[in-house]
Amino acid sequence: MNASGVISGVVDVTRCQIVRPRNAPWSFYSAKDKFHALKYEVVCSPKKPVKIIWLSEPYAGSHSDITIYRHRLKWCLDEDEYLLADKGYVGASHIIHPYKGRRLTPDQKRINWKISRVRQKIERINKRIKDWRLASRCWRSSDHHFHYLCMKVICKLVNIMLKEEPL
Repeated sequence: MNASGVISGVVDVTRCQIVRPRNAPWSFYSAKDKFHALKYEVVCSPKKPVKIIWLSEPYAGSHSDITIYRHRLKWCLDEDEYLLADKGYVGASHIIHPYKGRRLTPDQKRINWKISRVRQKIERINKRIKDWRLASRCWRSSDHHFHYLCMKVICKLVNIMLKEEPL
Protein backbone atom coordinates (compact mmCIF):
# COMPACT_ATOMS: atom_id res chain seq x y z
CA MET A 1 0.00 0.00 0.00
CA ASN A 2 1.31 3.43 -0.82
CA ALA A 3 1.47 6.22 1.77
CA SER A 4 -1.61 8.00 0.45
CA GLY A 5 -3.89 4.93 0.50
CA VAL A 6 -6.99 4.74 2.65
CA ILE A 7 -8.54 1.53 3.96
CA SER A 8 -12.19 2.02 3.13
CA GLY A 9 -13.58 -1.40 4.04
CA VAL A 10 -13.22 -5.06 4.90
CA VAL A 11 -14.42 -7.56 2.30
CA ASP A 12 -15.46 -11.20 2.43
CA VAL A 13 -17.83 -13.57 0.65
CA THR A 14 -20.73 -15.32 2.35
CA ARG A 15 -22.44 -18.39 0.92
CA CYS A 16 -26.13 -19.27 1.06
CA GLN A 17 -27.10 -22.85 0.30
CA ILE A 18 -29.70 -23.44 -2.40
CA VAL A 19 -31.52 -26.46 -3.79
CA ARG A 20 -29.79 -28.05 -6.79
CA PRO A 21 -30.88 -25.98 -9.80
CA ARG A 22 -32.37 -27.68 -12.85
CA ASN A 23 -30.42 -25.58 -15.35
CA ALA A 24 -26.61 -25.70 -15.15
CA PRO A 25 -26.31 -27.17 -11.64
CA TRP A 26 -22.53 -27.47 -11.97
CA SER A 27 -22.17 -23.68 -12.06
CA PHE A 28 -23.81 -23.33 -8.64
CA TYR A 29 -21.88 -26.14 -6.96
CA SER A 30 -19.30 -24.95 -4.45
CA ALA A 31 -16.58 -27.62 -4.26
CA LYS A 32 -15.22 -26.02 -1.09
CA ASP A 33 -18.52 -26.31 0.77
CA LYS A 34 -19.87 -29.43 -1.00
CA PHE A 35 -23.27 -27.91 -1.77
CA HIS A 36 -25.00 -25.68 -4.34
CA ALA A 37 -24.83 -22.06 -3.30
CA LEU A 38 -25.29 -18.40 -4.04
CA LYS A 39 -22.35 -16.22 -3.07
CA TYR A 40 -22.62 -12.62 -1.92
CA GLU A 41 -19.69 -10.26 -1.51
CA VAL A 42 -20.09 -8.17 1.65
CA VAL A 43 -18.04 -5.12 2.60
CA CYS A 44 -18.23 -3.52 6.03
CA SER A 45 -16.66 -0.36 7.37
CA PRO A 46 -13.28 -0.85 9.08
CA LYS A 47 -13.94 1.58 11.94
CA LYS A 48 -16.77 2.17 14.37
CA PRO A 49 -19.63 2.43 13.82
CA VAL A 50 -19.35 -0.88 11.99
CA LYS A 51 -21.94 -1.20 9.24
CA ILE A 52 -22.46 -2.99 5.94
CA ILE A 53 -21.53 -0.66 3.09
CA TRP A 54 -21.71 -3.04 0.10
CA LEU A 55 -23.63 -6.15 -0.88
CA SER A 56 -23.07 -7.61 -4.34
CA GLU A 57 -25.71 -9.33 -6.40
CA PRO A 58 -25.75 -13.14 -6.06
CA TYR A 59 -23.12 -15.15 -7.91
CA ALA A 60 -23.11 -18.87 -8.63
CA GLY A 61 -21.30 -20.95 -6.03
CA SER A 62 -18.55 -22.02 -8.43
CA HIS A 63 -17.15 -18.47 -8.68
CA SER A 64 -14.06 -17.74 -6.60
CA ASP A 65 -13.87 -14.76 -4.25
CA ILE A 66 -11.38 -12.91 -6.43
CA THR A 67 -13.53 -13.41 -9.55
CA ILE A 68 -16.52 -11.86 -7.82
CA TYR A 69 -14.32 -8.95 -6.69
CA ARG A 70 -12.94 -8.36 -10.19
CA HIS A 71 -16.39 -8.44 -11.77
CA ARG A 72 -17.97 -5.54 -9.91
CA LEU A 73 -16.37 -4.17 -6.71
CA LYS A 74 -12.96 -3.47 -8.24
CA TRP A 75 -14.48 -0.88 -10.55
CA CYS A 76 -16.23 0.96 -7.70
CA LEU A 77 -13.00 1.79 -5.84
CA ASP A 78 -11.02 5.01 -6.26
CA GLU A 79 -7.29 4.87 -6.94
CA ASP A 80 -6.39 5.60 -3.32
CA GLU A 81 -8.94 3.23 -1.73
CA TYR A 82 -7.96 -0.19 -0.39
CA LEU A 83 -9.85 -3.09 1.16
CA LEU A 84 -8.73 -5.64 3.73
CA ALA A 85 -9.41 -9.24 2.74
CA ASP A 86 -8.46 -12.85 3.40
CA LYS A 87 -6.04 -14.97 1.37
CA GLY A 88 -8.74 -15.72 -1.20
CA TYR A 89 -8.01 -12.32 -2.73
CA VAL A 90 -4.26 -12.76 -3.30
CA GLY A 91 -3.28 -11.06 -6.54
CA ALA A 92 -6.13 -8.55 -6.65
CA SER A 93 -5.44 -4.86 -6.98
CA HIS A 94 -6.52 -2.52 -4.16
CA ILE A 95 -6.60 -5.43 -1.69
CA ILE A 96 -4.48 -5.79 1.42
CA HIS A 97 -4.28 -9.42 2.48
CA PRO A 98 -2.20 -11.34 5.04
CA TYR A 99 1.19 -12.75 4.18
CA LYS A 100 1.31 -16.45 3.33
CA GLY A 101 3.88 -19.01 4.39
CA ARG A 102 5.46 -20.60 7.42
CA ARG A 103 8.66 -18.59 7.59
CA LEU A 104 7.39 -15.10 8.22
CA THR A 105 9.47 -12.30 9.64
CA PRO A 106 8.36 -10.70 12.91
CA ASP A 107 7.13 -7.66 10.95
CA GLN A 108 5.03 -9.85 8.66
CA LYS A 109 3.56 -11.66 11.68
CA ARG A 110 2.68 -8.33 13.26
CA ILE A 111 1.02 -7.11 10.05
CA ASN A 112 -0.95 -10.39 9.78
CA TRP A 113 -2.07 -9.96 13.39
CA LYS A 114 -3.25 -6.39 12.73
CA ILE A 115 -5.10 -7.42 9.57
CA SER A 116 -6.82 -10.28 11.40
CA ARG A 117 -7.93 -7.92 14.18
CA VAL A 118 -9.72 -5.70 11.68
CA ARG A 119 -11.02 -8.65 9.59
CA GLN A 120 -12.88 -9.97 12.63
CA LYS A 121 -15.47 -7.26 11.94
CA ILE A 122 -16.55 -8.78 8.61
CA GLU A 123 -16.63 -12.27 10.12
CA ARG A 124 -18.99 -10.98 12.83
CA ILE A 125 -21.14 -9.28 10.19
CA ASN A 126 -21.37 -12.54 8.21
CA LYS A 127 -22.36 -14.34 11.41
CA ARG A 128 -25.13 -11.81 12.04
CA ILE A 129 -26.38 -12.27 8.48
CA LYS A 130 -26.40 -16.05 9.01
CA ASP A 131 -28.42 -15.60 12.21
CA TRP A 132 -31.39 -14.99 9.91
CA ARG A 133 -32.99 -18.26 8.83
CA LEU A 134 -33.19 -17.16 5.19
CA ALA A 135 -29.39 -16.93 4.95
CA SER A 136 -28.53 -20.00 7.00
CA ARG A 137 -31.02 -22.56 5.68
CA CYS A 138 -31.35 -24.05 2.22
CA TRP A 139 -33.21 -21.74 -0.20
CA ARG A 140 -35.82 -23.87 -1.94
CA SER A 141 -37.04 -21.45 -4.60
CA SER A 142 -35.48 -20.94 -8.01
CA ASP A 143 -36.12 -17.19 -7.76
CA HIS A 144 -32.62 -15.91 -7.00
CA HIS A 145 -33.60 -12.28 -7.48
CA PHE A 146 -36.07 -12.55 -4.61
CA HIS A 147 -33.31 -14.09 -2.47
CA TYR A 148 -31.13 -11.08 -3.30
CA LEU A 149 -33.90 -8.66 -2.26
CA CYS A 150 -34.31 -10.55 1.02
CA MET A 151 -30.56 -10.39 1.62
CA LYS A 152 -30.63 -6.62 1.08
CA VAL A 153 -33.39 -6.34 3.71
CA ILE A 154 -31.39 -8.51 6.11
CA CYS A 155 -28.34 -6.26 5.63
CA LYS A 156 -30.46 -3.19 6.40
CA LEU A 157 -31.77 -4.86 9.56
CA VAL A 158 -28.26 -5.93 10.59
CA ASN A 159 -27.11 -2.32 10.22
CA ILE A 160 -30.00 -1.17 12.42
CA MET A 161 -29.11 -3.80 15.03
CA LEU A 162 -25.42 -2.81 14.93
CA LYS A 163 -26.29 0.79 15.80
CA GLU A 164 -28.09 -0.41 18.93
CA GLU A 165 -25.49 -2.95 20.05
CA PRO A 166 -21.82 -1.97 20.34
CA LEU A 167 -19.30 -4.49 19.08
